[in-house]
Amino acid sequence: GGRNDGADGLPTADIIDRLRQMLAQSRVAGIEPVLVSVLPDGTVNGAALAALRGAIAALGVEQGVRVVHPGARVADPGNPNALLSLYVYSGAHPNDRGGRRVAEAVAWALGWMGVGD
Repeated sequence: GGRNDGADGLPTADIIDRLRQMLAQSRVAGIEPVLVSVLPDGTVNGAALAALRGAIAALGVEQGVRVVHPGARVADPGNPNALLSLYVYSGAHPNDRGGRRVAEAVAWALGWMGVGD
């Protein structure tokens, strides 16, 4: 659930319900879930993405789940609602460099950076 669902017109409440179900399923499977907020995307309404990010953050609080917001690591400083061209290949999806930046943000948030170095 997330950006693609929103771009397809699914209401934010429905996206959050889907995420809530995923969290429950992961817990049943013995997996500690982590929510990763949606990235900036110049192809989707910035206000809609901001509302979705806020709803994901609230879900994290409600469920006691860590929420990672990697968007600042890949956003265009001149347009924070879009990915920096260095990190994007299709206007909406991170390329390998962008994916690495997102992964690093998640790893830092989980305290994994520097482990095993």
